[in-house]
Amino acid sequence: MNEIRDMPVNKGDVLVFDRGYIDYKQFAKYCREGIYFVTRMKKNASYEILIENNVEQYENIHYDRIIRMNGPRTGKDCTYKLRIVESYDPDTGKTIVLLTNQLTWSPKTVLAVYKDRWQIEIFFKTIKQNLKIKSFFGTSRNAVLTQIWISLIAFLLVKYLSGQTSGASSVGALMSVMAVMLFLRKDIWLWLNKSKTDGNLSDNSYGQMGLFL
Repeated sequence: MNEIRDMPVNKGDVLVFDRGYIDYKQFAKYCREGIYFVTRMKKNASYEILIENNVEQYENIHYDRIIRMNGPRTGKDCTYKLRIVESYDPDTGKTIVLLTNQLTWSPKTVLAVYKDRWQIEIFFKTIKQNLKIKSFFGTSRNAVLTQIWISLIAFLLVKYLSGQTSGASSVGALMSVMAVMLFLRKDIWLWLNKSKTDGNLSDNSYGQMGLFL
């Protein structure tokens, strides 16, 4: 929470938080500065309904409300109008209530913005699973940070390459292949294009690569 307060943001930016971050004083600051946010609403939040927007045209949207916080503390921390949108997921049977200070977007847009945050979460999960730094060549703060940045850049390049295949290629599989191709004078783009034609790049692609090379 301390880091978020110091994070540089500009008017018109959109910040998306998970349910673990609720800071109504900070939300009020965003309202004053024209910065938008979308986050999960806590179940025990106390508020008054100012406007009940019509949601008949939107599928799986239970309600779209303009509200003002009226809890003993939240009512003092944030006096601005906020908005809550409740959506139903027919696949899981669960509902989700989102809190935002963006009052003009359609409820579907609010949900789409929050859903995009999941992709960021999946991305970092992928990094944790695949980006392994087993040792450092230097141990000073600058050396460690430099090596981490180099590893992240390399990982992003491999992630980009995986997107150039049929779309089902795992990062781990491509990393394994890359380790072999580093010692070969072959065009990896040609091989990736061949993977698109012949099928997905998989963990047992060494044989296919050997035949191709």
